[in-house]
Amino acid sequence: MKADILEKRPTLRRFTCGEYDAMAEMGLFADERVELINGEIVQMSPQSDRHATRIELLTALFCRVFAKGFRIRPQLPLRIQPRSEPEPDLAVVRDQPRVGHPTTAELVVEISNTSITNDREVKGSLYAKAAIPEYWIVNLRDDCVEVFRKPIKAKGRTFGWEYSQRQILCSGEMISPLCLPAAKIAIKDLLP
Repeated sequence: MKADILEKRPTLRRFTCGEYDAMAEMGLFADERVELINGEIVQMSPQSDRHATRIELLTALFCRVFAKGFRIRPQLPLRIQPRSEPEPDLAVVRDQPRVGHPTTAELVVEISNTSITNDREVKGSLYAKAAIPEYWIVNLRDDCVEVFRKPIKAKGRTFGWEYSQRQILCSGEMISPLCLPAAKIAIKDLLP
């Protein structure tokens, strides 16, 4: 009984974005796909052909749609918290001087098949906490696009935040991004 009281539970060593970037610069993750989430180095799923093709096609589409005033960042870091540097499949950021990783985005997109629960619960809460106004999941498993808008505080969520609006769109429907309401994107162009 006494040993149980004295036994100390191990604590996680959480990394900052600066420490994580330094490790990457040293080549520690040279052959791995990883990202920093809440101080933890998280392995990312391998990319299937469908996933990689979607990234390529959506990057080209977004470059046309968001041609003026924005930059498209495919699978590049966003430094959205001192201990979180996710790499969404696509991020639409305002075109500003390029100094370091952006700290916010107008829209983030995850292309999801096997990681759908993580993308909804963990990434969704993380992006909502970072006040990213709009988050899309291109759901390859169910052939739809899940649109999340209006971040709010929410007890019980992974990072204490969630999106208050969720809409599921299917082929045949259109969407206008919040940051570019005049643009009309066909959902069928986002899906395989």
